[in-house]
Amino acid sequence: MEKYDYLEEIRDDEIDFVEITKILVKRKFLIIGIAAIVSLASIIAGGVAYTKGKNVQAIIGYNYEGISKGLNPDESQFSVTDLKNNIITRRTYEKYPILKEKGISLTDFIFAIKIKGLIPDRVSSLAETSLKRGETFIYNPVDYKISLKLTGNTSLDREILRDLMTEYIAYFNYKYKSSETVSTININNFVGYDYMDMVKVIALDIELAKDLAGRLSKKSFISKTTGLTYGDINKVLTNMEEIDINNIESTIEVSNITNNLVERKLLLNNKVRNLKLEKDKTQSKAEVLKGMLRDYKPSTRKMILPTIGETGVKISTEEEYYTALLKDYEIAATKVKNLEIEIEEEIRKVNELSDNIVVKNQLDKQIEIATKKYNKIIAKMNLMNQEYYNKYFADSVRVIVEPSITSNSKAGIITLAGIILGIMLGLGSAFLAEFIDHYHKNKHKVK
Repeated sequence: MEKYDYLEEIRDDEIDFVEITKILVKRKFLIIGIAAIVSLASIIAGGVAYTKGKNVQAIIGYNYEGISKGLNPDESQFSVTDLKNNIITRRTYEKYPILKEKGISLTDFIFAIKIKGLIPDRVSSLAETSLKRGETFIYNPVDYKISLKLTGNTSLDREILRDLMTEYIAYFNYKYKSSETVSTININNFVGYDYMDMVKVIALDIELAKDLAGRLSKKSFISKTTGLTYGDINKVLTNMEEIDINNIESTIEVSNITNNLVERKLLLNNKVRNLKLEKDKTQSKAEVLKGMLRDYKPSTRKMILPTIGETGVKISTEEEYYTALLKDYEIAATKVKNLEIEIEEEIRKVNELSDNIVVKNQLDKQIEIATKKYNKIIAKMNLMNQEYYNKYFADSVRVIVEPSITSNSKAGIITLAGIILGIMLGLGSAFLAEFIDHYHKNKHKVK
């Protein structure tokens, strides 16, 4: 008996399936119609959402040692908002007069640029784990997504973003990569210079080159082109200072040589006049201080301060006043003696000035040799600089993903959900229509 009941259930199921199939076939146009209408509406809604959500995006990446620590190549604090600085944005903005025509200001342009650091999944997982443990987690992104939604014309926005990134990369390379070139010395530029002035210029250039070599020597870099390190360059430049430059200065000091006798005498006489004036003023001050010391009466504990406002001495006790007064007098008197010595030395230089042709030829040769030696070193250093920056900062910043049109809307989800909803509504409408038909038929039979 149970076997027959089971067969009857199977038969009932077969009948139900057949009935459902008949309903679907019978109501196919209703199902298709409703599904099509709802799907079309969802496609239109998705399209509108896609259009409204459209923007232009690109990815820019940094590739140098300090970026993971949040530093620029020169070890200053890194800020990706530098991509929106006034120089870059203004240059880009001014390339497109159409922006002004559309009423878009430079400020609007800057605010339309959105920058977001990209965090890899593995880093996100690590950060989450660290935070759960109560640990501090710091990560400095090396890749950044840049978005722009500005004109309503995505093709134009894409072109603007591409130019903006090109300007930024050029600016970045200029600021951190392209400026490390040392200038050589052109001896022809020394026309009209006196010998001591020439030496000062050469010494200053050597010092600047040493500063750069010292900064770049922080990395263990050996040039493949020259076989030198920046430490080697620094040593050669130091030797130039201590030997070549000192020899030239000694020759000038000993011979008191000049290549412009009249002008040099004029300058020295003017210096003597200024020194004498300074000596007279200092001597006057010393005399005043000497008089104040003489008028001070320690036995009666009285002080005579005729020009206390002028001296500017702050008095708390008589002893402190006397000590300060004595110290000021010693300083002034010593300065007077030093100025007298300096004046005598400058007068000697005036009297012993020489334009001896033999010594001048010797100095010209020394300066020429020193200049050529310096230029040879600098030529090697500039080759090293190029190699150094190509090694450590080549492609320091680059475009990883070119600007492309994307949409941050849920257009795909909206469309898919609409199609599924349309099919379900179509099926539901078919069964509802069938139910209503059966209801009316049964009602008619009852009557």
